[in-house]
Amino acid sequence: NSFFKELKLPLEDAVFTVFEGDKGIPFDEESFLIWKKLGIPENKIKKCSRSENFWGPTGEEGPCGPTTEIHFKNVELWNLVFNEYYQDRNKKLTPLKQKGVDTGMGLERLVMVCQEKPSVYETDLFLPIMTEISGGGRGGWQNEKAKRIIADHIKGSVFLISEEIFPSNVERGYILRRILRRAIRYGKLLNLPKNFLISLAQKVIEIYKDIYP
Repeated sequence: NSFFKELKLPLEDAVFTVFEGDKGIPFDEESFLIWKKLGIPENKIKKCSRSENFWGPTGEEGPCGPTTEIHFKNVELWNLVFNEYYQDRNKKLTPLKQKGVDTGMGLERLVMVCQEKPSVYETDLFLPIMTEISGGGRGGWQNEKAKRIIADHIKGSVFLISEEIFPSNVERGYILRRILRRAIRYGKLLNLPKNFLISLAQKVIEIYKDIYP
């Protein structure tokens, strides 16, 4: 409740989801009761199926568990995963001796709803980058996807390089090399000038210079 008051977001536009339970897995009553204790009306707490509110495992086997989520105007803002089980290759679930909680918030999504924008690319986290791209290339809605890919990739690249990860043919460096090459490929599609990534990187740095070391 205080989360919405602090951000000045109307609680009536929010929905809180919990796992409704499934074969061999109980309803997440604890999360349901905690939300109520925090002042969330019961009609704002939605019980959801395994496909919606059960996370993992990331591969064929591994830790997994029920989730509880905060949604605002159909946008998921926050997610808590309760890693209570281990799923083996036969999809059999075994309770974990060491349980854990994993949580994450979508910063760009949060900014999007706070600024009342239809997409993250129209927030002040992306707009300067998008404007720079639009000023140097072909316009038109048909190229909006290309612009968004470039904006996303240059932002990610700047953050990776700031952590001293550089383009290479192995591990993290290979991922960076691939997303840079993809950004360049879409830049050619938009007929952007040579070395266009330099000016875009400068925009990313300008946006985050005061809040990210």
